[in-house]
Amino acid sequence: MPAYVDLELAPALWCYQEGTLNETSAQRNDRDYLMAQPQCLCDSGWHGRDCGQPEIIWRALMTHSRASKRGGYEAPLKLHEASATSVKRLYYMLNLGDWEHINLELLHLQLRTLIEVVDFFLIYYYVRDSRNHLIGRQVERNLNSMLSSNYVLYKCKGLGHVNCSGAAAYGHFRHQLWTLCSVQVQATDLILYGDRETVFSPAALKYLKYYASDVLPLRFRLKHNIYGFYWQHPKRTRLSGVISSLVHMHSAQMDPQRLERQAIYTLGDLNHYGGWSCEFCMSSEQIVHMLQTSSVDSGSIPVRLPNKTRSARIDANYVQKLMGTGVYLDGSTELLRLRQQSEKYFAPDTAILHSSQFGQLLYNMYDVNVLDDVQEDED
Repeated sequence: MPAYVDLELAPALWCYQEGTLNETSAQRNDRDYLMAQPQCLCDSGWHGRDCGQPEIIWRALMTHSRASKRGGYEAPLKLHEASATSVKRLYYMLNLGDWEHINLELLHLQLRTLIEVVDFFLIYYYVRDSRNHLIGRQVERNLNSMLSSNYVLYKCKGLGHVNCSGAAAYGHFRHQLWTLCSVQVQATDLILYGDRETVFSPAALKYLKYYASDVLPLRFRLKHNIYGFYWQHPKRTRLSGVISSLVHMHSAQMDPQRLERQAIYTLGDLNHYGGWSCEFCMSSEQIVHMLQTSSVDSGSIPVRLPNKTRSARIDANYVQKLMGTGVYLDGSTELLRLRQQSEKYFAPDTAILHSSQFGQLLYNMYDVNVLDDVQEDED
Protein backbone atom coordinates (compact mmCIF):
# COMPACT_ATOMS: atom_id res chain seq x y z
CA MET A 1 0.00 0.00 0.00
CA PRO A 2 1.41 3.44 -0.88
CA ALA A 3 2.44 5.47 2.12
CA TYR A 4 1.00 8.67 0.69
CA VAL A 5 -2.01 9.87 -1.27
CA ASP A 6 -1.51 12.30 -4.15
CA LEU A 7 -2.28 15.74 -2.72
CA GLU A 8 -3.62 16.99 -6.07
CA LEU A 9 -6.45 14.48 -5.87
CA ALA A 10 -7.20 15.08 -2.20
CA PRO A 11 -10.22 17.35 -1.54
CA ALA A 12 -8.75 18.56 1.76
CA LEU A 13 -5.46 18.83 3.61
CA TRP A 14 -3.80 15.55 4.51
CA CYS A 15 -2.04 15.41 7.87
CA TYR A 16 1.04 13.40 8.72
CA GLN A 17 -0.16 10.67 11.03
CA GLU A 18 2.85 10.43 13.31
CA GLY A 19 2.93 14.17 14.00
CA THR A 20 -0.82 14.82 14.27
CA LEU A 21 -2.93 14.99 17.44
CA ASN A 22 -6.44 14.83 15.91
CA GLU A 23 -6.36 11.08 15.55
CA THR A 24 -7.68 8.36 17.83
CA SER A 25 -6.03 5.01 18.29
CA ALA A 26 -8.93 3.40 16.45
CA GLN A 27 -8.04 5.38 13.32
CA ARG A 28 -4.45 4.20 13.22
CA ASN A 29 -3.66 1.99 10.24
CA ASP A 30 -0.81 1.30 7.87
CA ARG A 31 -0.92 4.71 6.19
CA ASP A 32 1.27 7.64 7.15
CA TYR A 33 -1.44 10.15 6.21
CA LEU A 34 -5.10 10.49 7.19
CA MET A 35 -7.92 12.74 6.03
CA ALA A 36 -8.44 15.66 8.39
CA GLN A 37 -9.83 19.15 8.71
CA PRO A 38 -8.04 21.94 6.78
CA GLN A 39 -5.98 22.73 9.88
CA CYS A 40 -3.70 19.97 11.20
CA LEU A 41 -3.18 19.93 14.95
CA CYS A 42 0.48 19.08 15.53
CA ASP A 43 1.72 16.94 18.39
CA SER A 44 4.57 18.23 20.54
CA GLY A 45 7.83 18.19 18.60
CA TRP A 46 6.16 18.35 15.18
CA HIS A 47 5.77 21.33 12.85
CA GLY A 48 4.64 22.36 9.38
CA ARG A 49 1.37 22.75 7.55
CA ASP A 50 0.70 19.01 7.65
CA CYS A 51 2.58 18.28 10.92
CA GLY A 52 5.14 16.27 8.97
CA GLN A 53 8.23 18.17 10.09
CA PRO A 54 9.98 16.68 13.15
CA GLU A 55 11.68 19.01 15.62
CA ILE A 56 15.19 18.19 14.42
CA ILE A 57 14.32 19.12 10.81
CA TRP A 58 12.46 22.27 11.86
CA ARG A 59 15.46 23.48 13.85
CA ALA A 60 17.90 22.60 11.08
CA LEU A 61 15.84 24.53 8.51
CA MET A 62 15.67 27.55 10.82
CA THR A 63 19.42 27.49 11.47
CA HIS A 64 20.45 27.01 7.85
CA SER A 65 17.93 29.59 6.64
CA ARG A 66 19.49 32.27 8.85
CA ALA A 67 23.00 31.23 7.80
CA SER A 68 22.06 31.29 4.11
CA LYS A 69 20.64 34.83 4.39
CA ARG A 70 23.73 36.09 6.19
CA GLY A 71 26.38 34.41 4.05
CA GLY A 72 24.58 33.75 0.78
CA TYR A 73 25.03 29.99 1.11
CA GLU A 74 22.94 27.47 -0.76
CA ALA A 75 20.15 25.92 1.33
CA PRO A 76 20.98 22.28 2.18
CA LEU A 77 17.46 21.04 1.39
CA LYS A 78 15.16 21.57 -1.58
CA LEU A 79 11.64 20.60 -0.58
CA HIS A 80 8.36 19.73 -2.27
CA GLU A 81 4.92 18.50 -1.24
CA ALA A 82 4.84 14.86 -0.26
CA SER A 83 3.08 12.44 -2.58
CA ALA A 84 3.02 8.74 -3.40
CA THR A 85 5.13 9.32 -6.52
CA SER A 86 7.86 11.42 -4.92
CA VAL A 87 9.16 9.06 -2.21
CA LYS A 88 12.89 8.45 -2.64
CA ARG A 89 14.76 5.22 -2.09
CA LEU A 90 17.04 5.28 0.94
CA TYR A 91 20.23 3.21 0.91
CA TYR A 92 21.89 2.71 4.29
CA MET A 93 25.61 2.00 3.88
CA LEU A 94 26.86 0.57 7.17
CA ASN A 95 30.59 0.23 7.82
CA LEU A 96 31.00 -2.44 10.51
CA GLY A 97 34.81 -2.48 10.42
CA ASP A 98 36.41 -5.46 12.15
CA TRP A 99 33.78 -8.14 12.72
CA GLU A 100 35.43 -9.21 15.99
CA HIS A 101 34.55 -5.83 17.53
CA ILE A 102 30.86 -5.79 16.70
CA ASN A 103 28.22 -5.87 19.40
CA LEU A 104 25.43 -7.94 17.81
CA GLU A 105 22.89 -6.41 20.19
CA LEU A 106 23.77 -2.92 18.98
CA LEU A 107 23.81 -4.07 15.34
CA HIS A 108 20.36 -5.55 15.82
CA LEU A 109 19.16 -2.21 17.21
CA GLN A 110 20.72 -0.27 14.32
CA LEU A 111 18.89 -2.34 11.75
CA ARG A 112 15.61 -2.73 13.60
CA THR A 113 15.33 1.02 14.26
CA LEU A 114 15.45 1.80 10.53
CA ILE A 115 13.88 -1.30 9.02
CA GLU A 116 10.65 0.59 8.20
CA VAL A 117 12.55 3.50 6.60
CA VAL A 118 15.49 2.01 4.69
CA ASP A 119 14.92 0.38 1.30
CA PHE A 120 18.28 -1.39 1.01
CA PHE A 121 20.93 -2.06 3.66
CA LEU A 122 24.47 -2.07 2.22
CA ILE A 123 26.69 -3.63 4.87
CA TYR A 124 30.43 -4.18 4.71
CA TYR A 125 33.09 -5.45 7.11
CA TYR A 126 36.48 -7.11 7.24
CA VAL A 127 37.93 -10.10 9.06
CA ARG A 128 41.36 -9.63 10.65
CA ASP A 129 42.32 -13.29 10.29
CA SER A 130 41.78 -14.16 6.62
CA ARG A 131 42.01 -17.87 7.47
CA ASN A 132 38.74 -17.73 9.39
CA HIS A 133 36.27 -18.70 6.67
CA LEU A 134 33.47 -19.34 9.16
CA ILE A 135 33.02 -15.63 9.88
CA GLY A 136 31.28 -14.97 6.55
CA ARG A 137 28.68 -17.63 7.22
CA GLN A 138 28.14 -16.33 10.76
CA VAL A 139 27.58 -12.80 9.44
CA GLU A 140 25.06 -14.00 6.87
CA ARG A 141 23.15 -16.05 9.44
CA ASN A 142 22.89 -13.06 11.77
CA LEU A 143 21.74 -10.72 9.02
CA ASN A 144 19.24 -13.22 7.64
CA SER A 145 17.66 -13.41 11.08
CA MET A 146 17.37 -9.60 11.26
CA LEU A 147 16.50 -8.64 7.67
CA SER A 148 14.63 -10.11 4.74
CA SER A 149 16.17 -9.91 1.28
CA ASN A 150 16.75 -6.15 1.17
CA TYR A 151 20.43 -6.16 1.99
CA VAL A 152 23.74 -6.56 0.21
CA LEU A 153 26.74 -7.84 2.13
CA TYR A 154 30.37 -7.20 1.26
CA LYS A 155 33.37 -8.79 2.95
CA CYS A 156 36.42 -6.71 2.09
CA LYS A 157 39.14 -8.61 0.26
CA GLY A 158 42.76 -8.72 1.25
CA LEU A 159 44.44 -8.93 4.62
CA GLY A 160 42.73 -6.94 7.38
CA HIS A 161 41.17 -3.61 6.43
CA VAL A 162 43.75 -2.44 3.86
CA ASN A 163 41.29 -2.68 0.98
CA CYS A 164 38.16 -1.91 2.98
CA SER A 165 37.55 1.60 1.65
CA GLY A 166 34.14 3.22 1.32
CA ALA A 167 34.72 3.76 -2.39
CA ALA A 168 35.44 0.07 -3.03
CA ALA A 169 32.40 -0.99 -1.02
CA TYR A 170 30.12 1.52 -2.80
CA GLY A 171 31.27 0.30 -6.21
CA HIS A 172 30.55 -3.28 -5.18
CA PHE A 173 27.10 -2.37 -3.90
CA ARG A 174 26.07 -0.56 -7.07
CA HIS A 175 27.08 -3.57 -9.15
CA GLN A 176 25.31 -6.04 -6.84
CA LEU A 177 22.11 -3.98 -6.67
CA TRP A 178 21.82 -4.13 -10.45
CA THR A 179 23.03 -7.71 -10.88
CA LEU A 180 21.10 -9.35 -8.03
CA CYS A 181 18.14 -7.02 -7.49
CA SER A 182 17.74 -5.30 -10.90
CA VAL A 183 17.83 -1.98 -9.04
CA GLN A 184 19.23 1.03 -10.85
CA VAL A 185 20.15 3.77 -8.40
CA GLN A 186 18.78 7.23 -9.22
CA ALA A 187 20.45 10.61 -8.73
CA THR A 188 17.60 11.73 -6.45
CA ASP A 189 17.81 8.65 -4.21
CA LEU A 190 19.35 9.10 -0.77
CA ILE A 191 22.45 7.49 0.69
CA LEU A 192 22.97 7.25 4.43
CA TYR A 193 26.44 6.36 5.67
CA GLY A 194 27.35 5.39 9.23
CA ASP A 195 29.59 3.21 11.36
CA ARG A 196 29.02 0.37 13.82
CA GLU A 197 28.53 2.77 16.76
CA THR A 198 25.71 4.87 15.29
CA VAL A 199 21.95 4.46 15.66
CA PHE A 200 20.20 7.07 13.50
CA SER A 201 16.86 8.60 14.45
CA PRO A 202 14.22 7.52 11.89
CA ALA A 203 12.02 10.67 12.05
CA ALA A 204 14.42 12.93 10.14
CA LEU A 205 15.16 10.21 7.58
CA LYS A 206 11.46 9.74 6.85
CA TYR A 207 11.06 13.46 6.30
CA LEU A 208 13.92 13.58 3.80
CA LYS A 209 12.52 10.57 1.91
CA TYR A 210 9.08 12.13 1.57
CA TYR A 211 9.72 15.86 1.28
CA ALA A 212 13.23 16.50 -0.10
CA SER A 213 13.91 16.71 -3.82
CA ASP A 214 17.61 17.39 -3.22
CA VAL A 215 19.74 16.95 -0.09
CA LEU A 216 23.23 18.41 0.11
CA PRO A 217 25.56 16.35 2.33
CA LEU A 218 24.35 16.62 5.94
CA ARG A 219 26.39 15.41 8.90
CA PHE A 220 24.61 14.21 12.02
CA ARG A 221 25.10 15.65 15.47
CA LEU A 222 24.65 12.58 17.64
CA LYS A 223 24.23 12.05 21.35
CA HIS A 224 27.59 10.72 22.54
CA ASN A 225 27.04 7.72 24.80
CA ILE A 226 29.75 5.60 26.40
CA TYR A 227 29.45 1.86 27.29
CA GLY A 228 25.62 2.09 26.94
CA PHE A 229 22.79 4.62 26.86
CA TYR A 230 23.16 5.12 30.60
CA TRP A 231 26.42 7.16 30.34
CA GLN A 232 27.03 10.30 28.25
CA HIS A 233 30.37 11.89 27.41
CA PRO A 234 30.79 15.35 29.05
CA LYS A 235 31.09 16.90 25.57
CA ARG A 236 27.55 15.53 25.07
CA THR A 237 27.58 15.20 21.27
CA ARG A 238 29.80 14.18 18.37
CA LEU A 239 29.55 14.61 14.60
CA SER A 240 29.36 11.36 12.68
CA GLY A 241 27.57 9.91 9.65
CA VAL A 242 26.22 11.64 6.57
CA ILE A 243 23.11 11.65 4.37
CA SER A 244 22.92 13.06 0.87
CA SER A 245 21.23 12.76 -2.49
CA LEU A 246 23.23 10.32 -4.60
CA VAL A 247 23.96 12.95 -7.22
CA HIS A 248 26.47 14.55 -4.85
CA MET A 249 28.54 11.35 -4.65
CA HIS A 250 30.21 12.40 -7.91
CA SER A 251 31.90 15.38 -6.26
CA ALA A 252 33.17 13.01 -3.56
CA GLN A 253 34.67 10.60 -6.12
CA MET A 254 32.04 7.98 -5.29
CA ASP A 255 33.39 7.66 -1.76
CA PRO A 256 30.91 8.03 1.15
CA GLN A 257 33.73 8.60 3.62
CA ARG A 258 34.98 11.52 1.54
CA LEU A 259 31.36 12.73 1.28
CA GLU A 260 31.18 12.79 5.08
CA ARG A 261 34.38 14.82 5.32
CA GLN A 262 33.11 17.32 2.75
CA ALA A 263 29.76 17.93 4.45
CA ILE A 264 29.41 21.49 5.80
CA TYR A 265 25.80 21.27 7.01
CA THR A 266 24.59 19.61 10.20
CA LEU A 267 21.42 17.81 11.25
CA GLY A 268 20.88 18.04 15.00
CA ASP A 269 22.01 20.37 17.77
CA LEU A 270 23.17 20.18 21.39
CA ASN A 271 19.65 19.41 22.67
CA HIS A 272 17.99 17.68 19.71
CA TYR A 273 19.99 14.81 18.29
CA GLY A 274 20.14 13.13 14.90
CA GLY A 275 20.69 9.83 16.65
CA TRP A 276 23.02 8.12 19.11
CA SER A 277 26.71 7.30 18.92
CA CYS A 278 27.37 4.49 21.37
CA GLU A 279 31.13 4.29 21.89
CA PHE A 280 32.56 1.14 23.51
CA CYS A 281 29.04 -0.28 23.76
CA MET A 282 30.19 -3.85 24.01
CA SER A 283 31.15 -6.33 26.68
CA SER A 284 34.18 -5.64 28.86
CA GLU A 285 35.93 -8.63 27.30
CA GLN A 286 35.35 -7.22 23.81
CA ILE A 287 36.72 -3.83 24.84
CA VAL A 288 39.90 -5.45 26.16
CA HIS A 289 40.25 -7.54 23.00
CA MET A 290 39.77 -4.45 20.83
CA LEU A 291 42.47 -2.53 22.70
CA GLN A 292 44.84 -5.46 22.35
CA THR A 293 44.31 -6.11 18.64
CA SER A 294 43.29 -2.82 17.03
CA SER A 295 46.39 -0.67 17.18
CA VAL A 296 45.06 1.53 14.38
CA ASP A 297 41.59 1.99 15.84
CA SER A 298 42.69 2.42 19.45
CA GLY A 299 45.83 4.48 18.85
CA SER A 300 43.97 7.72 19.43
CA ILE A 301 42.47 6.53 22.75
CA PRO A 302 44.52 7.74 25.71
CA VAL A 303 44.07 4.58 27.77
CA ARG A 304 45.40 4.71 31.33
CA LEU A 305 46.64 1.60 33.12
CA PRO A 306 45.19 0.76 36.56
CA ASN A 307 48.54 1.58 38.21
CA LYS A 308 52.16 2.29 37.34
CA THR A 309 53.61 -1.07 38.28
CA ARG A 310 55.27 -3.33 35.73
CA SER A 311 52.55 -5.93 36.08
CA ALA A 312 49.74 -3.44 35.44
CA ARG A 313 47.45 -4.40 32.60
CA ILE A 314 43.97 -3.66 31.38
CA ASP A 315 41.65 -6.60 31.93
CA ALA A 316 37.90 -7.17 32.01
CA ASN A 317 37.66 -6.47 35.75
CA TYR A 318 39.33 -3.08 35.34
CA VAL A 319 37.01 -2.14 32.44
CA GLN A 320 33.98 -3.26 34.43
CA LYS A 321 35.04 -0.94 37.24
CA LEU A 322 35.21 1.98 34.80
CA MET A 323 31.79 1.05 33.41
CA GLY A 324 30.30 0.87 36.89
CA THR A 325 31.70 4.15 38.17
CA GLY A 326 31.24 6.12 34.95
CA VAL A 327 34.84 6.82 33.98
CA TYR A 328 36.17 6.89 30.41
CA LEU A 329 39.02 4.61 29.34
CA ASP A 330 41.50 7.42 29.92
CA GLY A 331 40.92 6.83 33.63
CA SER A 332 40.05 10.47 34.37
CA THR A 333 37.13 11.74 32.28
CA GLU A 334 33.97 11.47 34.37
CA LEU A 335 30.85 10.57 32.42
CA LEU A 336 27.35 11.98 32.89
CA ARG A 337 24.84 9.58 34.42
CA LEU A 338 21.56 9.33 32.51
CA ARG A 339 18.20 8.00 33.68
CA GLN A 340 15.35 7.06 31.41
CA GLN A 341 12.76 8.76 33.61
CA SER A 342 14.35 12.21 33.25
CA GLU A 343 16.01 12.05 29.84
CA LYS A 344 13.99 13.01 26.74
CA TYR A 345 16.31 11.27 24.27
CA PHE A 346 17.53 8.51 26.56
CA ALA A 347 17.64 5.79 23.88
CA PRO A 348 16.01 4.87 20.56
CA ASP A 349 12.31 4.10 20.91
CA THR A 350 12.91 0.61 19.56
CA ALA A 351 15.29 -0.17 22.43
CA ILE A 352 12.84 1.12 25.05
CA LEU A 353 9.83 -0.69 23.54
CA HIS A 354 11.78 -3.97 23.43
CA SER A 355 13.89 -3.45 26.54
CA SER A 356 14.21 -7.17 27.26
CA GLN A 357 16.16 -7.58 24.01
CA PHE A 358 18.47 -4.60 24.56
CA GLY A 359 19.12 -4.78 28.29
CA GLN A 360 22.90 -4.64 27.92
CA LEU A 361 22.59 -1.21 26.30
CA LEU A 362 19.90 0.15 28.63
CA TYR A 363 21.03 -1.03 32.06
CA ASN A 364 24.46 -0.75 33.64
CA MET A 365 24.93 -4.08 35.35
CA TYR A 366 28.19 -2.96 36.94
CA ASP A 367 26.58 0.02 38.68
CA VAL A 368 25.59 -0.58 42.31
CA ASN A 369 22.51 1.59 41.72
CA VAL A 370 21.31 -0.31 38.67
CA LEU A 371 18.76 -2.35 40.63
CA ASP A 372 17.08 0.88 41.70
CA ASP A 373 16.87 1.99 38.05
CA VAL A 374 15.39 -1.33 36.95
CA GLN A 375 12.86 -1.22 39.79
CA GLU A 376 11.82 2.33 38.79
CA ASP A 377 11.32 1.21 35.17
CA GLU A 378 9.14 -1.68 36.28
CA ASP A 379 7.05 0.62 38.51
